[in-house]
Amino acid sequence: MSHEIESTDGLVLTSARALHGLGTIVEDAPTPADALRIAGLDWRVEQWPLYATNGGTNLGLATERVVIENTVANIRSDTKRVLGLVGEGYTPIQNNELAEFCQLLAEAGDVVRCETAGSIRGGAKVWFLLRGESFSVRSRRNDDVVSPYILASNGHDGGTALRLTPTSVRVVCSNTLHMVIPGFEAESGASFGRRNIGAGFVANHTGDVRNKVEQAKQALELYGRTVERNREFINALASRDWNSETVGRFLVQCY
Repeated sequence: MSHEIESTDGLVLTSARALHGLGTIVEDAPTPADALRIAGLDWRVEQWPLYATNGGTNLGLATERVVIENTVANIRSDTKRVLGLVGEGYTPIQNNELAEFCQLLAEAGDVVRCETAGSIRGGAKVWFLLRGESFSVRSRRNDDVVSPYILASNGHDGGTALRLTPTSVRVVCSNTLHMVIPGFEAESGASFGRRNIGAGFVANHTGDVRNKVEQAKQALELYGRTVERNREFINALASRDWNSETVGRFLVQCY
């Protein structure tokens, strides 16, 4: 299954169904707290110690077991599935903390709404796709609607950081999620514009997630200004007549 949505994964979508036909459709965009509940993401990550065994009686030996030090397993609380193996310094960012984080990004009195929210790989990766304000690109032929989102994504697999990423992709599965974020990454602290992401916020799994809110707000403020400038630029381009000659001149000027 290329969408990587398993039977224990949840998904909520606003208004429009995804091509794979999975998930719960709601008419009104839910808040992150409601999306957490509707998508069945209200489970926790527990950390269990790891042991190695010699196989015991299956090999005709006395059973021996030793502790694997400095490594623990991230376990999904309801299904007991192993989501990833991590070092002892790794602090899980729980799904409810991610939902709360999304709401804290809003200005006082504003309500955050989700276009979609869900998980893949049995809960190894989760996301909330936050709605932005759509705008139309007015051209001489028709109007194209651009829908900016903020993708709040996190992983419990040991290789996925907490990310806030501006995007126009409607994330509904693994394919669309990994169009926006890397498939696998090394966590290395909060930073801006790391790897192949042009803008956004990245934070590792250490410390209190609430302490990262102000840094994230700064990143999104820059994004908001960029969206407005891009809107003006796109509309200016769309208002002009284009042919092969003008396109050629434009490309020469760019490169």
